[in-house]
Amino acid sequence: MVRARAALDRPLAVLAFVAIVWGIWAAAVISRGDVDDLPRVGITFLDQGAGSSAEIDALRPNATRRFGYDGQFFLFIALDPTGARPYIDEPPYRYARIVYPLLARATALGRPGAVTWTLFGLGLLAVGAGTYLLARFLAARGASPWYALLFGLTPGLQIAVNRDLAEPLAYAFVAGAMVAFGASRSRLVLTGVLFGLAGVTRETTLLFPLALALCLCLGWGTTARRRDLRGAAVLAALALAPYAVLRGGLWLWLGNLETEREPRLEVIPFRGILEDWPLDRVELEQLYAVVAPSLLALAAIALTASWRTPVFVALLANVLGLVVFLPGASYADIVASSRIALGVVVAFVACLPLVARPDRVLVAAVPAVLWFAPWYSLFPTAFGR
Repeated sequence: MVRARAALDRPLAVLAFVAIVWGIWAAAVISRGDVDDLPRVGITFLDQGAGSSAEIDALRPNATRRFGYDGQFFLFIALDPTGARPYIDEPPYRYARIVYPLLARATALGRPGAVTWTLFGLGLLAVGAGTYLLARFLAARGASPWYALLFGLTPGLQIAVNRDLAEPLAYAFVAGAMVAFGASRSRLVLTGVLFGLAGVTRETTLLFPLALALCLCLGWGTTARRRDLRGAAVLAALALAPYAVLRGGLWLWLGNLETEREPRLEVIPFRGILEDWPLDRVELEQLYAVVAPSLLALAAIALTASWRTPVFVALLANVLGLVVFLPGASYADIVASSRIALGVVVAFVACLPLVARPDRVLVAAVPAVLWFAPWYSLFPTAFGR
């Protein structure tokens, strides 16, 4: 009995559970023949670039939507990295998240017919990797690895995988970086490289290395409470350099980086979600399922743990950047805001080892109830009902 319980309290057991749950859903998607439809290709963008790429034009027979969704742009880039440009709404914005589509193309061995499957497969693998790495992070600090399910089963993650988006892969890189950072300060190079990969997969993940570098500057979270300016510089440089180089390359290729979708934070707190007052059902759903649990998560950690820690500063940065000052366009609906705010969930999970064991379950449960609330509406559609 003791051995069985010990086996269940390991990161691999968490990974196995997540694999079963997601495997059931993936089997349902495959059985319905929906894998090719997950990117949600819109006829508008196929018409916009018609004739520029034979690989992308071949998608036309299956394009049943007018505008589609963001996953189509990852599909376009994966099919034809340079030829996709005429089909994309805002190339500087879409090409800045280059790792996911290029990795999908590489794993498909350049075969166009396999790209939708590799996009789907990478999303599933990223869920497993991200959950497992967070479970390892927790176990190494004496907390139950099962708290990683807050990330592995959160609705925003399912939304991202279900639409072939980059967030699962980006936050898998973040989880790996957190494990490396927590293991040893001497592994800052590995930490910086992983954060760098995350940044060119989804730029919002750069909030993590910036927060951690700030803590190194202040000496927070170090055993000797000494400032590590050199370590902060190494971490920040490695994490930010890939994004800066990519943006520079895009500027040389595209001629400009102007885009309406470029992240621009609001100046007034919560203006993004409150600007359309009085709130309708769409805003209210995001208020209780994204804004409220994020604020509760921050408050719960602030009241029960030390503020002078890298993970708390990372949580604060993500709540401010991805919730409090998030622009109105990102609050278009729960599909957008819940996946954008995944950084809050990752940072919150990383903070749980700071909480005293008797309080940990309650602290985790309070925001989790609201974060998981959208499953009420997502579950039937996820299984085609």
